[in-house]
Amino acid sequence: MERTIFETSEAGSASSHSQNQRIMKACTIIAETLGMIAHENGKNRVPAQDSSWFPMIEGRQIGQTPAGEPSTVEILDAWLKGWDKAKNIKMRELFPEVYASK
Repeated sequence: MERTIFETSEAGSASSHSQNQRIMKACTIIAETLGMIAHENGKNRVPAQDSSWFPMIEGRQIGQTPAGEPSTVEILDAWLKGWDKAKNIKMRELFPEVYASK
């Protein structure tokens, strides 16, 4: 019987937990990056209007989070964080005097 990366024995549970953490981190970095790209492409701060992240939740039922993956809410939060980060960078470029360090 073939195992997925999420199915482990007791001995492998620590390494699989570490691997799941890396997968979750990678997914949130991707979602954050997609949010930044959406801002750069002139999209509104509305994740539902940007389909680039939809494949990250494809096939999920409402409230379902596959083992080792971030929840849909965590993905949305990361997308918003990325959009906000890109907006902040743009505002600092356009209005450096407002954001100047004292």
